[in-house]
This record gives sequence, C-alpha cells and structure tokens, in this order.
Amino acid sequence: MSTKLAFTGDLSFHNIEKYTNDPFKNVAHNLFNLNCVVNLESVFLPKSYTQDPIKKKICLRQDDSAINHLIKINPFLINLSNNHINDYGNFGAKYTQQILESEKISYFGAGFNNENHNVFVLKDQNVVFLSYATRSCDSTKSKLFDEKNFIGPKELNLDLLKKQIEDYTDYTKIVLLHWGLEQKHYPLPEQRKIARKLVDCGVDLIIGNHSHVIQGYEMYKNKWIFYSLGNFLFPNLKLHIKQKIYYLPQSKKNRMSIIPIFNISKTGIVLDNLISIKANKKFELEVDNSVNGIYNRYLFSNEYIYSIFYALYSFYVKMTYYSVMPIRIVKKRLYSEEVS
Repeated sequence: MSTKLAFTGDLSFHNIEKYTNDPFKNVAHNLFNLNCVVNLESVFLPKSYTQDPIKKKICLRQDDSAINHLIKINPFLINLSNNHINDYGNFGAKYTQQILESEKISYFGAGFNNENHNVFVLKDQNVVFLSYATRSCDSTKSKLFDEKNFIGPKELNLDLLKKQIEDYTDYTKIVLLHWGLEQKHYPLPEQRKIARKLVDCGVDLIIGNHSHVIQGYEMYKNKWIFYSLGNFLFPNLKLHIKQKIYYLPQSKKNRMSIIPIFNISKTGIVLDNLISIKANKKFELEVDNSVNGIYNRYLFSNEYIYSIFYALYSFYVKMTYYSVMPIRIVKKRLYSEEVS
C-alpha cells in the first residue's frame, strides 16, 4: 500500500483581500486530492486585533477569515515550523492553532520546548514527519525557537533528531526544514552538508523552505533533497514605516514555486510528479509548466567545487544588487493618510 504526498512552498494570505477573493480558484481542482503538506508562514489573527508584533522586523499576519481560502485546497497537514509563527507572540501562535483546529486541519511544528510538537506520525502508513528551523532563517536576532514559556519551532540539532527518530526505525522519515537565506537560488554550502548528515542519520526525504525563490533539488544516497520550493502564495507585503504605509512588491521569481508529489511505500519513495505553480498579478495561482531544473545544474557533488561556485554566485549577486535583487522596498505610499 502506497501513500501519495505533495509539498508546497511558503504560504501567506497577508493582504490577499487587496488582490483577489479566491487565490486558488484556478488550481484547487489540481491540489484538492494530493494530500498537500503546506508550509504556513503567516499567523491568523482577528481582524480587530490591534496589538503590535513582538519583533522589530517584517512580521506577517492574515485575517482569520483567510482560513476559507486554505480549506479550498483540502490541506493534509500544516507545518508551522518557521520564523513567523511567533511574530505576534504566543497569542498569534495559539490563535492560529485554534483556527486550524476549528476546521479539523492537522498541524505540527510549533509549541513549547518540553513538547514533541515537531513530530507528526502516520501510524497506518508508517510515516513520520519531523520539522525544524535553523538560525539562518532569521538574521535579526529576534526570538525564534521554542522555550519553556514561548511557542516556536524546534532548532535543528542532530542529537535531537537522532533521539526523536529512535522509536521510528521502521518508518519512512520525512524532515521539513526552514533554513538558509532569502532570495538566493542556491543553498548555502553548509545546508548541503547538513542535508547529507541527515540522510546519513536515516532520513528518507528532506523538504526545505524559506528562500522565497525556487532552489535546486538532488539525490544523495538515493534520497531526495529539495532545498526550497519557492513561494506557493505570498502577496505583496504591506509595511508600516514611520507612520506611513509602504509595500514590498514580489518579483516574478517570488511568484513561482514547485510542488513535488511522491508515492511513499515500504519499498521506498518515488518522485511521481513535479507541478510548477505561478501567481498572476492578482495573486491567483495557475499551473505553469515553464519552471525547469535549471538550479540543479550547479549542485556539484564535490563540496569544494560547490563552495567556490557559491562564493562566485554570492559575489555576483552582491555586485549587481540593485538590478537583480528580486525584492526591494518601493517608496510609494499606498494611502495618503498617516497611520495612527
């Protein structure tokens, strides 16, 4: 007996009402029966909630009514292990979990540090999911990981992973990671080293996110590693800066993602299909077959060669920052009035 699972990139409904009332209308029929594991990057909050976020960085929120969009794709599992789940502290994290529970949507990946909140088990299918984040996904030094009285994701730690998978030796082990750098099409050399160590520890499949653009994917010891799936749905950001409202537009590359679909059985994991998705100007998703494996081309198996390539790539991006940076703050006020 096999299990079909699909994985999406970063999802947020922030500011979606400005663009469309149905972002999934063109793809819901494609996704509804795929058993999608969704990386939810933005907390649900009541529309009337006026408290400021607890972090001094870009923070994400969406009205609780946006759950009506999510249910249209019938998600199988929501992953909350990311750097935005606690932007609004414990209240935002708990409220998000309550909204998901109200629609009987399974979730995991955020909780207190005395809980195994990052482990989700499918006993009938002998599949276990484990989710972690790394410090690289938030360079602002904001509070990120779970604590005794603070809800957050688990920090990736090999010793912790080994301990958590001890009881699942006969299970297919899938690890979801929120890691790396934003807007980079290639993973850090350190990420590739980490991924290989995870496979050496017994992990069968690695799915990464956070970069907001598509990164490459490869096989190591016959195990798939997807470094980042891109933005599944991520509307333009609306920012409050010095009593004015600005927006952060998403480039074409920030509107693209891939959805790998796997058949999982006792004999192994087979990549059954790879769907590419793009968001149009109204942030309505469409199936798009133009995405190819270009970013796999430079995932050299030799770590030293890849490190040299990545250094050259990073230098190129830095030197051409103003012409190639996919996201920049556009100094245009959306509203004439000041924000109180």
